[in-house]
Amino acid sequence: MLLEKDNRILTIATEALMQDFEPRDAIPFMCSEEIFTDDQQEVILSMTRRALRVMEFIRQYRKSANTLDPLIAYFEKYGQKHLAHVLSKNYLPEERSLLTPTALEDRLFREGNVPRLPFYRVLRVNLLEKLESLLVNLSSQGFKISNP
Repeated sequence: MLLEKDNRILTIATEALMQDFEPRDAIPFMCSEEIFTDDQQEVILSMTRRALRVMEFIRQYRKSANTLDPLIAYFEKYGQKHLAHVLSKNYLPEERSLLTPTALEDRLFREGNVPRLPFYRVLRVNLLEKLESLLVNLSSQGFKISNP
């Protein structure tokens, strides 16, 4: 099974492999390197479209291989040096900033389907204070509030 670093590199290289790689040609080489079994070889070759064969090749390679070295060696030996270069690059993982406590809390509530107060809420105390000040202002201006 591939290491996480090699898995990441293979994922990054998937687009290039989809464009320029035919797994039918690589299967005998991988079988000679004892990476693929006969069953895996049959599964890959049974795919009708090249794109499906490439995806299945990558999936089986992830399960069976320990490193990317045999795949890189194949590409170098059979004239696909650009694919070997893509696979042999060292990719640095992205630096991701940590979430702020409020953003983390929001995410946890959202993912946990916990209801929260809407952002547009107005507290009842604020409404009562505004109503009181409005009534005081109106009464001081001469408006009388009468009971019917």
